[in-house]
Amino acid sequence: MSQHICILTTAHPLDDVRVNSKIAGSFLDRGFRVSWVGPEVSYFAGVANRDDRISYHLTRQPRSRLDRLRSAQRVVRKAREVTDVDWYYSPDPDAAEAAVRLARGSRAKVLFDIHEIFHGALLDRWLSGRKVPRVREYVRRRVARTALRSDLVMGVSESVLRPYVDPARPHVSVRNCAPAWFADHAQPQTAVGESTPGGDSGITFMHGKALATNGTPVVLKALACLGEQQRRGRVIMFASTGAGAPPYMPDLPDRIERLGVADSVWLHDAVTHEQMPSVTAMCEVGMVAYGRGLGEDSLPNRLFEYMASGLAVLAPSYAEEIVRIIEAEDIGLAVDFEDPGAIAEAMSWFMEHPVRAREMGARARTAFLERHNWDAEFDHLIEAMDAV
Repeated sequence: MSQHICILTTAHPLDDVRVNSKIAGSFLDRGFRVSWVGPEVSYFAGVANRDDRISYHLTRQPRSRLDRLRSAQRVVRKAREVTDVDWYYSPDPDAAEAAVRLARGSRAKVLFDIHEIFHGALLDRWLSGRKVPRVREYVRRRVARTALRSDLVMGVSESVLRPYVDPARPHVSVRNCAPAWFADHAQPQTAVGESTPGGDSGITFMHGKALATNGTPVVLKALACLGEQQRRGRVIMFASTGAGAPPYMPDLPDRIERLGVADSVWLHDAVTHEQMPSVTAMCEVGMVAYGRGLGEDSLPNRLFEYMASGLAVLAPSYAEEIVRIIEAEDIGLAVDFEDPGAIAEAMSWFMEHPVRAREMGARARTAFLERHNWDAEFDHLIEAMDAV
């Protein structure tokens, strides 16, 4: 009989890239039975994104930040509907705590996915930007305790695992690489529902979600620093999750107009993960614009999507894990992404050296196919689970 894995989440949407497209999809492809317990919420309104092969047991969407803290109670009640579980997979600390309780006294094991530094910049956001050392340490210790009580801990990088995991306990690094199909689908073409503004000249940079925490303000300032040269480049941004959805940054149009960069910003329609390769295929350079709070320990999915699409990479110089790949594969530039002038200089370099940029992109695609794709990473996870 195939093994049964129950995805237990208190917050992740049904169309989350890592949890749905990668984790759930890969377990299904390997013959696992998959159940999903969590809130009925999606990133993209109007996209059901249900897989007929998955058994869903859904709770209502949290109504507020305080209600989000109660999500684990609802998820635990709903999870009791799911029986004969071999593994609970949890990508949220509170969900992993719940999984440990649910697994107690049964044959089920707990797989805790640590995909972010939970006691750093993410926590500060919950505290309205304040850094409270005692609260940070409390959260770190609580996550570490959950990791200790789990049967296996996985993480997107060794840097992310380090604050929480006892090296003597079972753990495995499973980087947030893009699936191999992403490279197959990233063929140059006009994206869904879009015309290409400004013709084909110059360099197109992919930025992604126009969020303040994603570095959007500093990227806009960098464009302004380019002056007349900004006409030789454009930056793709997604303003919201789709038609009718609230914007990520309500003041984004005002910022663009005030800085005089409207001709260089392409506010693209939102797309699903499956449609994303058609957008990245129109770019030459992919940007990871995180500041130090999120960037220092970051190894995001977007890096590998850029590589799969044959894009050169422009990333933070303080992002240790990203820089290691950029330097080893010679696929891009790393600068201080809290300095608009430094970003502008790097963008200028790409504009002045388009052939070099495309050569970097070609090396990135080859490196992705040979060493940095999700299919190979998932093999490491299966091996670690078998060893528990």
